[in-house]
Amino acid sequence: MRRLVFPLAAIALAAACSDSSGVDGKLVINTVQGADWTKYCNWYNAQVAGIIGKSCAGGALVPNPQRDCQAPNPTTTCTATVSQVEDCVHKYKDNPCEGVTKIAATCNNFPPSCNVLLVGSNLN
Repeated sequence: MRRLVFPLAAIALAAACSDSSGVDGKLVINTVQGADWTKYCNWYNAQVAGIIGKSCAGGALVPNPQRDCQAPNPTTTCTATVSQVEDCVHKYKDNPCEGVTKIAATCNNFPPSCNVLLVGSNLN
């Protein structure tokens, strides 16, 4: 059992610190399902974990953007690739007080139909 703990911790840490989810970046995000969706979702949750409850100007708090990774992919119309979405997630986590709409507008070819991927399912 002791030998198993370190490798599992290393894998979890690598996923949390990774710049990408490990899902093929060329895939259109609305086609990602099953194990790939879970992999992307877990990566996303790790990326945004640090912004939950962040205090913004005027005392507003960043809502919980994490999502339920057991739920299906929430977008059927987003045509961005996984790499484009990952890039936008990085921009959002770096500037969450700017808001999803403003951040998404700075993302490369990120259609408004993809914004749902940044707001999560607001888990408590």
